[in-house]
Amino acid sequence: MGLTISLNFAVFVMSLTSPYDLITNLISAAGSIAITLPQKAMLMESIKNTYVALAIVNGIALAPSIFQLNRRRSYLISEKAVAAMVEPA
Repeated sequence: MGLTISLNFAVFVMSLTSPYDLITNLISAAGSIAITLPQKAMLMESIKNTYVALAIVNGIALAPSIFQLNRRRSYLISEKAVAAMVEPA
């Protein structure tokens, strides 16, 4: 599911800076396709924008993972503290 969403998101972001026809022709081409130099420049710019957008999405997704790790660590520490208080020394 993630790959499908990522692929659609990548095509969407690329289509913001490049004509959608160019993108679909490149994706659906079975062999080599001839593109002009301006089209190549647009394609490179759209790929760069896609990488930036995906980096932002990954950065946003990283924050909940970090907070989840901190929560687990504090839970384990508090669990050990309770176990130490219950058991006689």
